[in-house]
Amino acid sequence: METSNQWTPEMLRTPEGRAIHLQQRRAQIQPIVDDLRRLARELKADLSEDGRLYGDLPFQDRVRAWRTARPLFEAVDALEEALAQLVTGSKR
Repeated sequence: METSNQWTPEMLRTPEGRAIHLQQRRAQIQPIVDDLRRLARELKADLSEDGRLYGDLPFQDRVRAWRTARPLFEAVDALEEALAQLVTGSKR
């Protein structure tokens, strides 16, 4: 029993079906990308402002903040790359 809101392989065989599927996936992933990027920026800014520890060298707090926030920035970059690969794969 198929419902109208489930994707099937037959639906993805047409260019129109793939375009709709791609548009829906981008609509799902883009808010996550935006939220992660905002979170990474806020984390980096917060650690840069209040992250100074006793005995730190100049700018060491900023370096620590960047190293802490970098995995989030990398996750955002990976999601954006996945979106780009979806577009490229859909065109093929």
